[in-house]
Amino acid sequence: YSGPLIMNLFFDVETYEGLTAARIGSFYFVSAVMLVALLILFFSIKETPTGEKFLRIGKMPISIDPITFENLGEHPSVIGKKENKLTYLKTVLSDKDKSALFMLLALFASNFGVNAIETFYSSFAIIYMGWTDSMASTVLMIAPISLVISAYPVGKLSDKFGRRNAFTLGLIGLAFIVEILHFLDLWLLNPSSYYVGTIVCISFSGFFLSMVSINGIVIIWQL
Repeated sequence: YSGPLIMNLFFDVETYEGLTAARIGSFYFVSAVMLVALLILFFSIKETPTGEKFLRIGKMPISIDPITFENLGEHPSVIGKKENKLTYLKTVLSDKDKSALFMLLALFASNFGVNAIETFYSSFAIIYMGWTDSMASTVLMIAPISLVISAYPVGKLSDKFGRRNAFTLGLIGLAFIVEILHFLDLWLLNPSSYYVGTIVCISFSGFFLSMVSINGIVIIWQL
């Protein structure tokens, strides 16, 4: 999202040549950032070993609660046993308790919807609303920033009121924000007011998205 915003500082986007160079430069910039992130991940992050490399205290691996880190005792599968992804899918589908299946479907639907809007919002903003590349990228950059900032308070609220309740509130909030964005151009006819209103809506969407993402992952992990 920050690529066009940064490239606009180096190129004159008022000209066709400058705009083209800025768009091409955005791809080079993002590629370089991704390579740096990959190097940081590879050389700096040390993952806890699992399977055969994990500390053995018996013939079975131990289970740990992902929230409280409480020792839940030995797990009924042998260390080092490898299972096919289809095995996990069959387990979820055949389980009498369909909680895991419905949670996966809820996560799929919410992410599908968010990404469908996010993918084409820049094109919509530039072609239909007449925004510049940097204006469109600035709006989309607000959501992940809001998500990161709200992650900790969302975690605390979820502990207090329940993760499923927070997850449900997040879905309702996202649907509400999308409906507001759908009619926002009819309510705010002034282009500058519409731009500010969109930024406000996207900020709230990041908060609600954190409720969905953070709690959804933890609930699936626990199930």
